[in-house]
Amino acid sequence: ALSLGVVLLAVGYGVITTLKLGDPVQIMRGAVAALALGIFAVGWLPGRLATLFGVGLIVTAAGGWMLERHNPVLVQHGLSGALTWDDHTDAEARIARLASETTTADAMFIVPPDFARFRVIAGRSVVVERRALPGREIGIPIWRERMEAVYNLGGDAIGRSRGAMRTRYRRGIDFTRAAARYGATHAVIHRATPWDGPVLTRSGPYRIVALD
Repeated sequence: ALSLGVVLLAVGYGVITTLKLGDPVQIMRGAVAALALGIFAVGWLPGRLATLFGVGLIVTAAGGWMLERHNPVLVQHGLSGALTWDDHTDAEARIARLASETTTADAMFIVPPDFARFRVIAGRSVVVERRALPGREIGIPIWRERMEAVYNLGGDAIGRSRGAMRTRYRRGIDFTRAAARYGATHAVIHRATPWDGPVLTRSGPYRIVALD
């Protein structure tokens, strides 16, 4: 009985949590297979009864999964395997949405060096971002040059740690120079970053400022 309970608990938890992030079909197949094997491994049921019990559980699990997809009950979004950009609600995501609401589509941003999701959520261009490496080798020198120029890295775009870059950005870089060089129109800066220009909006630890 204890073995059965452990199997059911582990498989059930895995189904509910991982279906939201992965391929629901493949995950469900694996979960049902694991559940069936666990049931067949339990020695307290006679062979024929264990077989019928296992088949019944498979049918119940598959049917329950299909019903859950159409009428979510167990989890907020059901077992649909859906994860969208709307699920991102941290400070970066919030300021990115404000950037989309307060600027035009042709705006170009200078952002903190580790804002990897900003351009997708905001739908706005950025001058450079630490993890946005070009897909082609020919673009790497351009990425490196922009990293060094925008974040004042002194020729160390690769070796500088993320913490060091964030600290330097928080203290304030030469936004005017970077804007003139790359055509940036706005920037996302920290609340603590010195700034005398216009502020469009703010959210949490960040502000959106106009550079032109």
